Amino acid sequence: MKQMMKMMGVALLGITLMFGTATAEVYTASLAPSNDALLPDSEGDLVDVAFKFDLSGLETGDKTVIRAYLEWVVPGVDAYGETGFTIHEITALWVDALVESGVQTISSSSDEEAEWSIEERDYNRHGGYAKLHLTELVSDWLSGAATNHGVLLCMSDGDRTSLASGLDDARLTIVYKVD
Repeated sequence: MKQMMKMMGVALLGITLMFGTATAEVYTASLAPSNDALLPDSEGDLVDVAFKFDLSGLETGDKTVIRAYLEWVVPGVDAYGETGFTIHEITALWVDALVESGVQTISSSSDEEAEWSIEERDYNRHGGYAKLHLTELVSDWLSGAATNHGVLLCMSDGDRTSLASGLDDARLTIVYKVD
């Protein structure tokens, strides 16, 4: 069992594994946002952030996504109380400067792609770390079943000034294999 666990750990680092006569290349990509925007303050308590990730640099060929998630140590999250996050698929093209100035609005799906919350006890252990699983959505983007316009992250709490300075720190991590 230990041997199997070690092999699985090695696979995630991008090593070729042999299974009988077949081989499987497993890759990990950690992508910074190619576009991001902090949406103008709305009437409600939500703080919304739009992210888009350029997937064109991934290995060529048909891809099977093993795991995909957005990771971010979110600046400005309150250490007291609870901060909830939801992610929604953005459904139309957007321009960061137009969104931030309020000229353009973001169109997004009402369906939640992922959710996460940071409670006070979690904040004390992990800081403002959020990890939102997006495997199905990223698989759809790579297969062509959905168009990659990015994701809209809705937060129940957050310091807008701190958030604006930390948008580039978000990472979309994709673990995938090429068929």
